[in-house]
Amino acid sequence: MAFTELWVAQKFSLGPTLVIGGLIILLALVHWRHGRKLRQLEARLGQTHQALRQEVKMMGQGAIGVGHRVKHLEKQLRTQPSPFEQLLMQSDKAPEPAPEAERPRAQPKVAPIEKPAPVRSQSRAEQALAQWMSETRHTA
Repeated sequence: MAFTELWVAQKFSLGPTLVIGGLIILLALVHWRHGRKLRQLEARLGQTHQALRQEVKMMGQGAIGVGHRVKHLEKQLRTQPSPFEQLLMQSDKAPEPAPEAERPRAQPKVAPIEKPAPVRSQSRAEQALAQWMSETRHTA
């Protein structure tokens, strides 16, 4: 206010006009610089938000896939007989032992051939989680 009164009192002289103009230009530059930094920070925040949102989505899908897999395994456990029940079923199906005279000679024991482990299929959620984990390398 006082600066404006001084400027009017000096009949709009060149000195105060240049000072006021310089201050206005300086204020505009500071405002532009802060606006630019603010836009950069907003863009970075948006990218981080999108990445975290994608990560949460993938973790949720992975958890759903694991839940479905556990549910399937529990269902298989309920339908399969326990080892004790398997022994009982085998003993019920076993033939009567032959008399000593009719019993054939003992065959040499051969190691049973191991069956390969069944290939486990993955759900779409597990596949998406595995793909996302291979694409993003997090160091812990």
